[in-house]
Amino acid sequence: MTKSRVLVVLGALLLVGGAVLFWPLVSGFFASGTCVSSGGSYDYIGDRCDFSQNHPFIPFYRAWSFWLAVAASVGGFYAVGRGVGRGAV
Repeated sequence: MTKSRVLVVLGALLLVGGAVLFWPLVSGFFASGTCVSSGGSYDYIGDRCDFSQNHPFIPFYRAWSFWLAVAASVGGFYAVGRGVGRGAV
């Protein structure tokens, strides 16, 4: 396997890993929107909708998985771009 093909495969794996790490954040984003629209307060720690008490908002960029997913995605796009630029595909 050539070096350029290894870069493409590695990049694709990083992109898939980034998507897997982003999924809980995207899911929580939609769940929190639905919860607030129905009159509740979303508990970001417990990942549930609460109608009895208010919970503080926790921005997505404070979650470790957000930054890990960003790093994996950037690295994946870089590796795929380098591999394709070298003629792997």
